[in-house]
Amino acid sequence: MPKTMPSFWEELTVADVVSNVFVETATLVWVFFLGAAVGSFVNVILYRMPRRINLLWPPSRCPACLNRLRLVDNLPVVGWVRLRGRCRHCGAPIPRSYLRVEVGFGLLF
Repeated sequence: MPKTMPSFWEELTVADVVSNVFVETATLVWVFFLGAAVGSFVNVILYRMPRRINLLWPPSRCPACLNRLRLVDNLPVVGWVRLRGRCRHCGAPIPRSYLRVEVGFGLLF
């Protein structure tokens, strides 16, 4: 005798399943980037606190050439990947530890 599907599955349409998958995926991506943003702030704390630099001022900048980072360059994970790990202005390398902390916190969240 063939098994019948529970009535719950009979009520779902393809649109319901696609919608649920989309919502769950969007939520996971949002939560990852929220965690990455927290990781980015942790990077700021780890860099500035030992040097006794204010956490809020001056805005983020390259430690080598001191040029301010653009907003798009300061996006967690995306900025590092987009710049290929180098400063937009002077080409100085951006340590991979920044990326690791941001990705790590993103995955933790």
